[in-house]
Amino acid sequence: MVTTHCLTRGVRAGAQVPCSWSTTCEPYSAAHRRLRIRPGSQRRRWYTVAAADSGNSDFEDELEKATREAAEIHLKSAELAQQQTRRELELATETDKIDESLAEPSRGRSEDQIVQWSQETCTAVEEELHSYWISAGLRTTTAEALARSMVRTRSPYAMDLTLLHAKVERLQRTLPDSDVPKLLAAYPGLLTTEISAVVTSCIYLTTNFDPTSIPTMIEDAPQLLTLADQLNHRITKTLHAVQCLFPKASMDDIKSAIAEEPTLLLKIPEQVCVLVG
Repeated sequence: MVTTHCLTRGVRAGAQVPCSWSTTCEPYSAAHRRLRIRPGSQRRRWYTVAAADSGNSDFEDELEKATREAAEIHLKSAELAQQQTRRELELATETDKIDESLAEPSRGRSEDQIVQWSQETCTAVEEELHSYWISAGLRTTTAEALARSMVRTRSPYAMDLTLLHAKVERLQRTLPDSDVPKLLAAYPGLLTTEISAVVTSCIYLTTNFDPTSIPTMIEDAPQLLTLADQLNHRITKTLHAVQCLFPKASMDDIKSAIAEEPTLLLKIPEQVCVLVG
């Protein structure tokens, strides 16, 4: 038996109570509220667990739904990418056929095909080309001159802006450090040059000159990109011609001079050698 100083129902203060009784110094109402099981508390506890299980189920459903949507988006993106790649390959094939036909006169266009445009057609095509080159970044006068040149020569790319854009994009990927529209404005013949010829020309230029000078050389003389295998012959002859003119100059100095004046490669080096020697 112990003496408690707490107040319990039916026991006066200071009375001795059994040890099994509550010996805490809390009021009866607080102890009772904490120890007794309220009616419906078990039900609320079951509801809480059920709600938690329901929440987990909803989360799993949402996660599964999101995963399905992500998979569908991925498949759709892959399908669109394949279609885009297929379309680009088709356009590349068409541009290659055009360039090859122009490279071989026997497979080129007939005279009737060249002159069959009416004045109205020429005017409409020129306006469309002018707008396209403006959107490509050319100034108004430059875009107008390039559009007029394409119409005058009846460029096969003039009538189809989709093919024109595809060829410009291919050239830009081949010449990432160059402004292709400006190159085409300086030399429209580059537009109908085969991509393989452009790549070959770049290889010869990079092999013989400082790679950092190639973009400037191309900008000053875009015709170099159309020479392909002939370019290697011209480089060799031009180096020899300049060496004949300046026998004391080193080969590095000669290459640097040609890089600063790449139009020398477009001259006739054989005649220079004949005159010198």
